[in-house]
Amino acid sequence: MNGLIRSGHTGTPAEFAATMGLSQSHLFRCIHELELYGMDIQYSRTLKTYFYNNDNELTINYSMQLLTATNVKEIIGGKCLSKRNYTELHREAQSYTE
Repeated sequence: MNGLIRSGHTGTPAEFAATMGLSQSHLFRCIHELELYGMDIQYSRTLKTYFYNNDNELTINYSMQLLTATNVKEIIGGKCLSKRNYTELHREAQSYTE
């Protein structure tokens, strides 16, 4: 997403969403998230592309790690991560944020 916006070749919102494999509403949420990080993102109807309207740089870092069954048990306090338990844990986590 960042690369397409930086290059100025996103296309219309519908085209950009399709390229990214997202719905338009999800695309708009992602753009809003980037704006919360200080990126000034604009859309040109004439050029039919999104572009950055400032010189800020965006660096995105992520990592992946294979978790063994032992690691998972340690992370979630020893509970077995069955679908039922995962659903219960998810509900429990949501209750803390409400």
